[in-house]
Amino acid sequence: MSYPEHDLPMKVHIVGDATKVEPRPERRRVTLGTVVLTADDTAQELLPPADDRVCAYILSLDNDVVIGKDKATVMSPSNTKTNVPQPSGAVVPKSLTAWTPLETSDRVWAGVTTTATNSRVSVISVYRA
Repeated sequence: MSYPEHDLPMKVHIVGDATKVEPRPERRRVTLGTVVLTADDTAQELLPPADDRVCAYILSLDNDVVIGKDKATVMSPSNTKTNVPQPSGAVVPKSLTAWTPLETSDRVWAGVTTTATNSRVSVISVYRA
């Protein structure tokens, strides 16, 4: 059986280099966790220093928390005053329902703004594999 319409020359248009192989995306790994700050444990390390960390995301679940580069910063007495008028560090409000991105390889600490109830802070960290 013959198909004459397929015996005709076919025009082919090549877009780009057909021999070029696309690089594989960089592999990543992730860590997930939740830190619980209490009246007895008012400051904890959220992120250790890590040169291979691409970024991290944090979310304060129960109360506003303060983040900073060291434990002394987040444990400042100014951070537990009502409404935290002059925070030492950066305030992450519980009212913020989106994850807060942190693009740093440095150590990050979290501290309470209240000791009346526990404060949970969830952390997602993304690393180069």
